[in-house]
Amino acid sequence: MTTLLYPQGQELVQEILHDPQITYLVGQLQSHHLESYEHSLRVGALAVDVGYENTLAREQLLMLGRAAVLHDIGKRDIPYCILGKEGPLTNPERKRMDAHVRAGFRALAAASDDTLVRKILVQHHEYQQRPYPRHGPDRRDVSRATLERRSSDAAVLCLAQMLAAADVFDALAHRRSYKEPLPKETIERIFQEEYRGSKLYAEQVLRRFDS
Repeated sequence: MTTLLYPQGQELVQEILHDPQITYLVGQLQSHHLESYEHSLRVGALAVDVGYENTLAREQLLMLGRAAVLHDIGKRDIPYCILGKEGPLTNPERKRMDAHVRAGFRALAAASDDTLVRKILVQHHEYQQRPYPRHGPDRRDVSRATLERRSSDAAVLCLAQMLAAADVFDALAHRRSYKEPLPKETIERIFQEEYRGSKLYAEQVLRRFDS
């Protein structure tokens, strides 16, 4: 369904996955929810592929790849009955699902001192029509320290937007427990009307859609 343009990107993702800490975290996600694990690997490959198209330096590619394969690691803490629910989530279930972003931040804080990867992980969720965690109804509950962690330089912002485009695209283009894969025309419309991130990166991921 998705054609990757840079084979070296897949090699880089495999290199990232051989890091012991990442192997451990991703293995936990695989054991808890296979669909989220497979989604994370696809997003990692796609985000890095877009990174190569934009001539990122190796250090930036590694940051992007790490953040991409770990972007849903917080779902380890979400009950399987919510992750695998076939119908719409209730408001309490949605709030619990949204909490996976902060859970992922905490998991990475405990496992690594790479603050830039954690910033990318948090920021990439903020380009959807209903972004979170920054604009959620519980913003008043977010500490000032948490908000300050989201501030970053332009490079981190770009990486977060590459990840966001890859994440949204993969979620739309593949079957999930709550939806069937969407056709290309529908995905293009959603990116055009609802997506708040970089249109350049959106166009780049859409060019990789086979059907």
